[in-house]
Amino acid sequence: MKEKKDGQRVRNIYDIIGISGEILANEPKIVVTGDYLIEIFNHKGIVDFSDTVINVNTKKCIYKIIGINMEIRSISDDEVSISGTMIAIERIK
Repeated sequence: MKEKKDGQRVRNIYDIIGISGEILANEPKIVVTGDYLIEIFNHKGIVDFSDTVINVNTKKCIYKIIGINMEIRSISDDEVSISGTMIAIERIK
């Protein structure tokens, strides 16, 4: 939150409704937790997957998640959750 000169706090619309700007703008958002969990919001589907590589399509590009014992934990229309031991995330195409 920003603060005005008179000490009042200014809240933006994202703070008020509790949704990030990326989600509202339909942009991909990637949240990485440690080396074991990755969540991709606003995806366009899974392109290819194995236990070492999962390719996720987004509006901007394809993200290649490389790791060990990779698995798709959950998937919905706008979010995919992937677990395993993450080694790298590459932006391709």
